[in-house]
This record gives sequence, structure tokens and C-alpha cells, in this order.
Amino acid sequence: MITPPPNQVFAEGDNIDFVLAHPSILTVSGSPKLAIDIGGSSKDADYLTGSGTKNLTFRYTVQAGDNDSDGIVLPGTLDFNGATIQFSNAGALTDASSEILNSPNTSGVQVDTLAPILSAVTPPTPATFYIGESLQFIAVFDDTVYVTGTPRFSINLGSGDVLASYTSGSGSAALIFRYEVTSTDLDLDGIAYASPLNLNGGSIKDANGNDASLSFSPVPTTTTYVDGDSPKVISYTSPAAGNYGLASTISFDLVFNEVVNIAAGTPTVDLDIGGTTVQASLVSGSGTDTLSFQYIVGQGLLDEDGIEIENNISLNGATIQDAGGTNALLSLNPPLLPNVLVDSTVPSIVSIVPPTDGDYTTGQDVDFIVQFNEDVIVTAPLRAEIQLATGNVFAEYQAGSGTNLITLRYTVQSGQSDNDGILFAGTTLDLNTTGTVVSTTTGYDADLGFSGLEPTMTGINVNESTPIQLVITQEPTDSYANENISPSITVELRDVSNNLVTAATDTITVSLGTDPSAGTATLGGTLSVAAVAGVATFSDLNIDSINNGYTFNFTSGSLTGATSSSFNITEAPATQLVFTQDPTDAVAGVNINPDITVEFRDASNNLVPSETSNVTLSFGTDPSAGAATLGGTVTVAAVGGIATFNDINIDLANTGYTLTASSGVLTDGNSASFNITPAAASQLAFTVEPTDTDIDTVISPDIEVQIQDAFGNLVNSSDNVTLSINNNAGPGGTLGGTLTVAAVAGIASFNDIEIDVAGSGYTLDADSGVLSTATSNSFDINLVATQLVISQEPTDTEYSQDMTPSITVEIRDASNNLVSTATDTVIVSLGTDPSAGAATLGGTLSVAAVAGVATFSDLNIDTINTGYTLNFNSGSLSGATSTPFDILPATATQLVFTQDPTDAVAGVNINPDITVEFRDASNNLVTDETSNVTLSFGTDPSAGAATLGGTVTVAAVGGVATFNDINIDLANTGYTLTASSGVLTDGTSATFDITPAAASQLAFTVEPTDANQDTVISPDIEVQIQDAFGNLVNSSDNVTLSINNNAGPGGT
Repeated sequence: MITPPPNQVFAEGDNIDFVLAHPSILTVSGSPKLAIDIGGSSKDADYLTGSGTKNLTFRYTVQAGDNDSDGIVLPGTLDFNGATIQFSNAGALTDASSEILNSPNTSGVQVDTLAPILSAVTPPTPATFYIGESLQFIAVFDDTVYVTGTPRFSINLGSGDVLASYTSGSGSAALIFRYEVTSTDLDLDGIAYASPLNLNGGSIKDANGNDASLSFSPVPTTTTYVDGDSPKVISYTSPAAGNYGLASTISFDLVFNEVVNIAAGTPTVDLDIGGTTVQASLVSGSGTDTLSFQYIVGQGLLDEDGIEIENNISLNGATIQDAGGTNALLSLNPPLLPNVLVDSTVPSIVSIVPPTDGDYTTGQDVDFIVQFNEDVIVTAPLRAEIQLATGNVFAEYQAGSGTNLITLRYTVQSGQSDNDGILFAGTTLDLNTTGTVVSTTTGYDADLGFSGLEPTMTGINVNESTPIQLVITQEPTDSYANENISPSITVELRDVSNNLVTAATDTITVSLGTDPSAGTATLGGTLSVAAVAGVATFSDLNIDSINNGYTFNFTSGSLTGATSSSFNITEAPATQLVFTQDPTDAVAGVNINPDITVEFRDASNNLVPSETSNVTLSFGTDPSAGAATLGGTVTVAAVGGIATFNDINIDLANTGYTLTASSGVLTDGNSASFNITPAAASQLAFTVEPTDTDIDTVISPDIEVQIQDAFGNLVNSSDNVTLSINNNAGPGGTLGGTLTVAAVAGIASFNDIEIDVAGSGYTLDADSGVLSTATSNSFDINLVATQLVISQEPTDTEYSQDMTPSITVEIRDASNNLVSTATDTVIVSLGTDPSAGAATLGGTLSVAAVAGVATFSDLNIDTINTGYTLNFNSGSLSGATSTPFDILPATATQLVFTQDPTDAVAGVNINPDITVEFRDASNNLVTDETSNVTLSFGTDPSAGAATLGGTVTVAAVGGVATFNDINIDLANTGYTLTASSGVLTDGTSATFDITPAAASQLAFTVEPTDANQDTVISPDIEVQIQDAFGNLVNSSDNVTLSINNNAGPGGT
């Protein structure tokens, strides 16, 4: 059985031990293993100790990447791994079984080597942070982590790097790091922070002891600033508690963290007093750390729950700076002031009740009740100024002192009147210099203004009068005939004192007074008008007869009438042109009848008979799109204001024409639409010309001939039209088909016309009785291709070489004529193939004919043989087969290395084998070549000292010479070989190097020279370590000198 490790979570590097128990003492030789399953992966617990006991211990050390959250799994057997485990049984050694009995539950033995991952470090919310404020960062992990010590990371400020230090969060997945701004910190273009977290001697691990990752990607913080250098308010001296009245002084101090200086203005701080914003102004403190502000309470303020100091200093053009010129932070965080109360309210008017509507006569009282918002004490002479039509009067204080309701009274006097309602002359009560109105409680002077509280008093009249006369207040002015007189004429109803009676609504009637037309003029417009507010307005009066010295009479019942001043009626200027006789439908080229007439009209559309200016006609709507011509005299001088056009005509038939009449800057006139029909038939015209076509083929599209009038307009006719050949380009061509056709609606269509002889430049004539003959445009009749003919046969050619000269195939007609217009595609293929399918026809196999000839310039065949032929085809045309030709072997012209020599060791055969091919002029392998190829040095960096070893002359097989035993004895760099064979162009290999072989000998390269006894031999003796070929070997082996022939003897 197995004793498992304790139930716990094992981390990377932890040892997991298993104890295998046996009833007998065990002897272990070798290294048995215990296979365990960790998270689905098989791992081996290696034998550790226990041989000579009943308990064998196996151990597995947890590696990175091992993870098992639901418990490791033990096997049912032991892996001997080539080892033996034996016990003594009755004195004999017996092999133990590999089977393990009673495997325990190991679900609580878990493995966790996953390190918590730092997902992100989120920066502070974008803002400016000042001295004493903290920059807070949150490091977010993907697992719960535990912190020891004070980890930190770098923040990069413009003033230098600082450190954000861990403050809280251990035992969660989010750690808080903070840095508190000091007076030396400054960064006005955005802070930055840097990866990774620095443990600073501490640790960040998960519950199983796995170290968390520390690297992260910083988030851009270009709008997060630090300003620790600016002066800042750090405390406040509040106003004294109490109730502040009118003109009281509210004082408070702002205490900065350093001395500040004020320049160029007076800073203020807003106070909120009962919802009203006022300003406390700086009174002292520049050059100290304390600024004092004051506000003197003004009138009308009330705050019963405490004033508020707002959260900002307003500079008002001033500066607040420290000694270094740094601007102060202007934001504030002032304390609440619930015990600083204000009451500076004064009595004020809340309403004015006027007298009831009516007509107040001499001696009657007109009373006004003025209501205040609190009780007031009044001393005479308080009064209100009233505006009457006859002049201003005063309503004076009557009663109400000690209450909030004050009565003001005006008594109507003789000669005073107002018929359209009285008004207050101002919006403030008048104290008349000596009067007073004060609060009964505070003694504050009342606010006597009542703007916006004025009552409506249009129904209150004084000594209202009645109209007795009419007065013209806007006289008639000179005007044009039939145009309304402007400005509008106004007539007022006046009383005996010549005052306007605004209540009057009498109807006033107008008529001609002086009439210089002797009765021929008519007065138009609304002749009877009811007065509005005593005024009758005549807005549409007009007279239709031109004359000087008119007057109007105005009457209204028994009232005294009024006669206007004299005025004149003159002719209006022309402003527009109007067609009075529109153009009518007409025949092309025939004058429009009746004559077209255009009138000069004024703005009221009246004829202006004095006009003699020119009028010009032009197309308005032109359905011919500019093709038609407007004929006749198109510019005519008006007579009596009328221009008459008696010879206007249009040459092209169409529907929907209109004309435009113009004269200088006047508004153009536009005619009604009209149509022009064709004139009598006089000529023929080809409208669909004959087109090029093949012989004996119907010309398409159908030829069309129109019967037209002299202006080219289509005439609706059914006359016969006959076609004939004009220019016979055949010559001898015959025109076939239906040559005479009856026109339908003026158009003769010929749908079966053909010509039997080819030619270029045919023309046709169209005739119909006495009508003028029409001749068509020229056209061609083409030959018809029927067959292919080889005009240049293929010739014998070497294999894979393009055949020359180029093969040409002509497209011919049935009479064997070249069809020079043909552009058909001709396709070539093998006809007779003596290679039995082994050959491939190469080159461009489809060629479009040019001028009837297809040219094949790059055909080739890759297989040698005799008796080839080629087939040529093109659609339905009769094909062609070439004469036989042969494909011949190519002739070698050059040698080419196909396997270059590679770097090798001196004296060792170059591998792989060097190969050289026989190639033709097109660089193709010549497979029938068996000639000898000889190798020699091309470039020899040894200057002739090296020997090229091996078989240097080889006969080619299938065109390829293979050299399998080539070697070089001297090491060097930059060798090349040359391959040659008779007169063929030599081949040259790529460069290659020969390196020394293994060291095998020593050689004196600087021999010892004669020298004196006990004198150093000079020059220095040099000995080289060399390979068998005398190449210097790069070696650091020791070399020892000794005396060979001791000529001393006894020399040392």
C-alpha cells in the first residue's frame, strides 16, 4: 500500500513524497519509478530511499507548469524501470509484485504553479493634482494576491522620477499604490509611469506562494498633470456668526501655504446669499500668506440658513503669485457657514389696484391702492404721476400709513381729458423731495419701483369727448393711373378741441372732389371705411384717368367733412412685355398668321401707349435643340405701346415651340406653345445609310430613305422610292432585292438589298418621281472567307528550336483570293506525329489573322523524328495540312557545370560528384553527346603549386560527364575549375575552398642558423604543424625541440 503526501497545495519546487509499504524487508537495485497523474499529464516520482527496510520512498519535485486543482491520481502498479525489488521468502530472494494494493484517496493533494498575472495598472482620473493630493494607481491581478513589504513603481514627472508605493489591497485582486504630491513636483504635459512593479524587498504572491508577474503596459496619461509648485489655500478664517443687515461687513480670510503677491487688479470670491451671488473683494494681504476679503451687505438680500463661500477665486485681471512668479491655485474647498445669516430686505411694492373702468368727469376721485410686502410708515407727499391726453397729473397719498395698503388719489379737474385710457407716466412712486416711506420694523427705506406691475387702464377715461369733425392726417400723393395711392390716406375723427377721439368707430366715405377729367375718371378701391381707434385708413384708392389737380372729399354723417390737397395721376412706366396675339400653328417656312403682337405693360398690367422701344423675338422653348431658325423681322419698334410681327416663320417642323419677347431690362414676355408642320415634299434623303457587308449578303441595318420638304422635315407620304447603283465599284455589280418600296409615313425601308460583286466605294441613288434624287454615302462589299491556305510551309528544324522562317497561313475565299479584311483566329496542332504522342508542339498555337494572314513565329517540337505534319483550323473554314518535315538533333556548342565543386579537405575527393553537361546554343542538354570532357584549374590561388588529382578526363553519358574522384592537395581559397571539350565553349565552375587535412607532421619553416656559444640563435626558429600535404594546420599543440646530432659533444 502507499502512504500519500499530506492534503495541501504544492507549489513549484515543493517535494511530493510517497511511501510504499511492504510486509517484508525489501532490497532495491536500480531506479524504479512511480507514475503519477498531475492535471492529466503523466509524471514520474523517482525512487529516493528505503532499500533494506519495509518502506520505499518515492519523490516528485513540482515543476513550472504543473497544475492540478482536483487532486493528483496514483497508479495501480509500480514501474520497475529495469530495476529489481526483492524480499526474502523462506531464505530465498523473491521478486516483489509491481501491483499496488489499497491506493489511497489523493483528491486533497493538489498542485498549483500558476503565477498570478498583473492584468493592468490603471492610472488616476485625468486631472491636475496639487501639493498634498495623492496620485492613486490600482494594480489589477487575475487572482487574489498577498503582499509583504512595500512594493512600488516609478512615476515619471517633468521635475524628476518619484515612486508610487503600495498602501492597501493585500488579500484581494486589486492593490492600491499612491504618491502624495510635494512642493517640488511639477509636470504640465502629462505624467507617465513605468513597468515593472519593484518588490522593494517585499513580495506579491498568491495563496500557494507563487510569485505574481510584475510587468504591465502603462496607460497613456497625457491629461493627468502634477503641480506641486503652485501656491494653494490650506485653511480659512470664517466670518463671525451672526445676522448681518444692510451695509454690514462680512469678512473672511484665505490662508495660503506660502507668501503670495497680488498685482494688476482686485481678486474677488463669490458668495451665495439666499440664492443671490455677490462678490467679496480683496482688501489686504498681498506680501503675506493670508488674503482678507470683505463684502458690504447690499439691499434686498435674505439668507436664513447660512451664506456659502463659492469654490473659486476670480482674478478680475489680477495675478496671485508666489515669490518665484508661479500662479496660485484658484480652487477652494471652503467650510459651511450655517450661522452666518443675512437680512437686508426692504419694503417693496407687490401690486397696484387701479380704479374701476369708466369715464371719470370733473370733480370725481380716481383712487389707486398700492400694496407693499410689509407694513410701512408714509409721510406726505408720496404720489404717482398719471399721463392724460391733455397733460400729466398726480395721484397723491391719501391714507394707509402703518399698514401695507397705501391709497393714492387724483381728482379730475375741468379741461382735463383722455379718451383712450390713462397711463402711469413712470414706473416709480414720487416722494416729491420731502416724503418718506420706511419699514415699520427695520426702518429701511422702501423700494418704490413697480416696473412690471403696471395695471391695464385702457378702460379708464377722463372727461371722454365726442367727434365733431374729420381731419386728413395723411394726404393723397401723386400716383400712376390704376395704381393704389401710397402711402395709405388716413382721416381722423376729432373733437371740438381737435383731439383724436380714439373711441370713435364712425364710417367715413371718400369721393372725387375736384375732377379735372370732366367726369371720365373713375375712383376705385374701398370708398367707405370704418374708423379704428378714431382713424379711418384708405389703403387701396386708385384713379384710372391721367390728369393733374384731383382732390378727394371725405364725409361721415353730420360731422364736418374734409377735402384733400390736390394731387396728380400720371402714366406708369413699362415694366414688362405681354403677348396679346400669341403665335399660332404654322407650316415650316411659312409666315405665322395672324400677326404676332406684344404690348408694353406697367406693373399693374396696364398698356403703356407712349412706349416706342424695340421688341425682339427669340426662341423660348426650342424642341429642335437649336437646329431650327427663327425667320423674318425679329426686332420691331412698338407703336402706341404695341410691337407687331408680320413675317415670322420657322424652318423645322416640331411641336411645343414657344417664343420670348424682350426689350432692355423689362421682364420678358413668353408666348403660348405652338407647332410647326412640314411643307410640301420636295426631296429624298438617306436617313439610314447602306453599310459595308459581304457579297450576296443583305445589307444591315435596313436602308431607310425619307421623303422631306425643302427644309429637311419628314413629310407624311406613301409615294414609291426606288434604289439604284450610282457608283458601281465592282465593276459589274448587280443590286439585288426589292428595289422599289412604298413609303410609310414618309419613310421607305429596304430590308433585302444585296450586291453580288465585291468592291470598295459603292454608292446608291434614291428616286421618287419629280423629287430631288438622294445619293448615299459610300460603302464596301467584301469577300467571304471559306478556306485556309499555307503560304509558308514548315521546314526541317532542330528539336526545341523555333521553326524558321515563320509559318504563314492565309484566309482565302472560294475563288482562292486573299480576304484581306479577315481577322479570324487560326489554331495549329500536330497532324502526323511519328513520335506516337511523345512529342509536344510548343509556341503560340492560336494566332489572330492580320490583313487575312496568320503568322506563327515561335513553333517548336521537343522530340527528334521524321515526317511530322501540322494541321491549321479556324472555325467553319476549310482547314489546311502542311507538307511533312523533320525534327533534327541539336548540336552541342558549350559546356555547363550543373554540379559545381564544393569546399573540401586537402587530398579528399570533392563531394558531391562534379557534373558537366553538353548544351546547345539554346542551353538545352544534348543527350546524344559521348565526347570526352577534361577538367583543369581555372583560378589557381596556389600559383601552380597545387595538383588537381583524380580522373580529370571523362566521357559523357547521355550528354553528362561525371567526375567522382577529383581532389586537390594544397589548401587555399578561391579555386575554380574549367571544363573543356574540343572546340566547344569552356565551362567555368563557381569558386570553392580547400582546407587543411588533419595534422600529421612537423616542418622547420625557419631553420636554425650558425651562432656563437651561449648566444640566442637568430632569426627565431619556426616549426609548422602540417597535414600530410604540407598544409599549415591551425593548432595550439605544444612543439618541443631537442638535439638530434650532438656535435659538441655534450652540448645542451
